Amino acid sequence: MQMADLEVLRVACRGSFIDAKDDGYYVAVRAGLRFGNNRDAGPRFYGPFSTAAQASFLAVSVHALGLS
Repeated sequence: MQMADLEVLRVACRGSFIDAKDDGYYVAVRAGLRFGNNRDAGPRFYGPFSTAAQASFLAVSVHALGLS
């Protein structure tokens, strides 16, 4: 399994970055293989979470469980 890049993002205004239905924190999961500046798949977003700590916990859990 290839490693994935995980990132916690804060969406402060609906629709400003992603098609977010609510403000909050999201976990962005991107495939790990990179070809130049492009990645082999678009990111997936999970959330919203009300705090950065909740979103970070999900990101750390994904790594701990070996899902990334």
